[in-house]
Amino acid sequence: MMTGIFRARLCTLFLGGCLLAAAQSPANLLQNPSFENALPGGWSQDPSSAGKGLIYRSEAMVEQGKYSLRMFATRLNSGTAGGDLGVTQTLPVTPYLGKPLYFSAWMNVKGNGPATALVRLIGLTSSGNVYFRQLKQDVLTDRLVFHQDLLDVPNDPTLIALFLDCSVQGSDVLATFDNLVVSDDPSVANWPMGQFNPGPDLDANVVIHTDEVVRRIPSTLYGMNLEWVNAGQGLWDDTTGTFNPDALDLAQNLGSSLWRFPGGLFADYYHWRDGVGPPDQRPADRPGPVDYSSTNSFGTDEALQLAQSTGGTLIITVNPLTGTPQEAADWVAYVNNGQRRVDRWEVGNEMYLQFPADSSGPYVLGAPTIEIPPADYAQRLIAFAQAMKAVDPTIKIGADVEFNVAVSAFRLFPDWVDQVLKLAGNNIDFLSVHNGLLPGLTDDAGWDVRTVYSAMLASPILLKNALAELSNKIDTEAGPNAPNISIGITEWGPLFQTDPQSRFIDHVKTLGSTLFAADLLKTLIENTRTDVACAFKFIDGSTQGWVGPRDGVFVAKAPYYALQMFTHHFGPNLVETDTQSPTYDTRSIGWAEAVQGVPYLDVVSSVDDTRNTLYIIAINKHFDRAITANIDLGGFSASGQATAWTLDGTAIDANTGTSVLGAGVAPQAVAAPDGQFENGGADQIWVNSTDLNVSGTYLQYEFPAHSITAIVIQGNPASASDSDSSSDFSTP
Repeated sequence: MMTGIFRARLCTLFLGGCLLAAAQSPANLLQNPSFENALPGGWSQDPSSAGKGLIYRSEAMVEQGKYSLRMFATRLNSGTAGGDLGVTQTLPVTPYLGKPLYFSAWMNVKGNGPATALVRLIGLTSSGNVYFRQLKQDVLTDRLVFHQDLLDVPNDPTLIALFLDCSVQGSDVLATFDNLVVSDDPSVANWPMGQFNPGPDLDANVVIHTDEVVRRIPSTLYGMNLEWVNAGQGLWDDTTGTFNPDALDLAQNLGSSLWRFPGGLFADYYHWRDGVGPPDQRPADRPGPVDYSSTNSFGTDEALQLAQSTGGTLIITVNPLTGTPQEAADWVAYVNNGQRRVDRWEVGNEMYLQFPADSSGPYVLGAPTIEIPPADYAQRLIAFAQAMKAVDPTIKIGADVEFNVAVSAFRLFPDWVDQVLKLAGNNIDFLSVHNGLLPGLTDDAGWDVRTVYSAMLASPILLKNALAELSNKIDTEAGPNAPNISIGITEWGPLFQTDPQSRFIDHVKTLGSTLFAADLLKTLIENTRTDVACAFKFIDGSTQGWVGPRDGVFVAKAPYYALQMFTHHFGPNLVETDTQSPTYDTRSIGWAEAVQGVPYLDVVSSVDDTRNTLYIIAINKHFDRAITANIDLGGFSASGQATAWTLDGTAIDANTGTSVLGAGVAPQAVAAPDGQFENGGADQIWVNSTDLNVSGTYLQYEFPAHSITAIVIQGNPASASDSDSSSDFSTP
């Protein structure tokens, strides 16, 4: 879905009759796709963008034929009412209902500030709902760049219009478009994309700059979510009044140093006093606007006990929906109990959502719904922060903000981040963001597993870009406190669908999701403003937990081992790493937008505080092919002692065989041609270690298909003093 402004723009275009119907052709559905005919020639300008710039044909920067289309957006194009400068063309609807439409374009953009050229393929329903996919060029180059994607046109009888929209965002920006294609024939749009062709092994080059320390990696990036309901989702045994031994063992071996409590959604209805004191005297509570209740046996003290037993600490989410500032302040005092045990506190969980969206299903109890306008939330945040810091002024307060990576994700309050930062910036220590839950399949167009996984494995690039954009918002909107505000990704991880009847609901547990988890962790480690991250979530009897039941015993799912690779086999000081790898392109899937130039091999490196040990983690995202990497160790001289740990499995959808409690889950999609989803078990995922002999400053290593490899290399002590940069790595 899109914002109301863009939806209104489409309605104006369509209902106003200002668009010309495109004539259908056997190949390209567009009229005048290369702008060889004089304008309009099938194209119409958005009336709301009139006066915001110039639209004209040009003989400069042409991909095909003699002309291209150029748009020069003036300063009136930014920050004013109406749509961005652009042109639109309609397409026939009925022949393409329930079918994919492939589209592509050559694009360029230039400007002195933020500048974006966009090509969107859009479907509009009679009720105002919008389906769309987009091509985006926001990197300034001296040439046209090719982009492609597809829109799965819904088989929706209320779909009344299809549009192709070309527009430019920004002011004083020049955008160029040429050779646009829309077709139901994939070959016309130079399809297919993705990584579907096995062949010879691939090669890559890696250079590790061990003398360029980027930052000390916060151990709080290796966090996990806990939930209070259902005895900590099985973590606590109500019968014995102790931890479930299998779950506790998994928690202690994971190496997580941060545990988020008391939950995601459940935190917005949680009253901490119900979860302390003698367990048999604690009341049972409904965890939200639902028709069931839960015991309070897993409360604050039990969560603190778990954190202490794992060598970690908690991050706690207080309740600004049904709670009060005084209740939150009393919680800080209770937790401190003579010494501070928790220094990070979030105010609310996803306050920007509408939940429940209606009163159907189990949501019938009339509890307060989550839908707080940003200005209201900002005032609550200020009140909570002041009350809590009056108890302990050294705690850090996290603001709950919405900043999903996906343009297509519906945003009830599109300006949430801007308003909260402007109104409450002086009271914020970190932003609490949930923008790493991908691929986020809002629907299912019958995609195959490999197509979905290709898009998912590209999405850490989207997160990297989103974090950069969010950081810029902090700097421009938060006022004088901006330099002190960090970013926390307090929910992240593989998320496909939540409908039990979907074909992907249980794919969180696969090897493909594990590669995604490792690559997203790499992205968070490399973002120097991000200092907190909590995967969602540690344990669950349904589908989202990274620990789940198998034959009545809790066991690790595959993504658990991805986090463990970093907590067990990675160092504390990030160093600069350059990787040149073969790449692939993806189409958009769910919340994962199309990405070009996705590297098959991603590498991240670190060193210990003395620079005597080098750590390398490499993620090979290719489904079928090994990658041989030539690795230059830079100034590091290996002593000959090294060990490689490899996390791998039988197929991209391999898993450890955990089950879903309850009934009614639909048959799951299986990766063709060698999928192993239905054969999950203890022998489908493994971590093997191998001793290596690495001497000197060079290493060649073959990384197996669909694998994560951690290499730990010991160095010669003499080499550790060769660089002045090794003098002090202990400073954050």
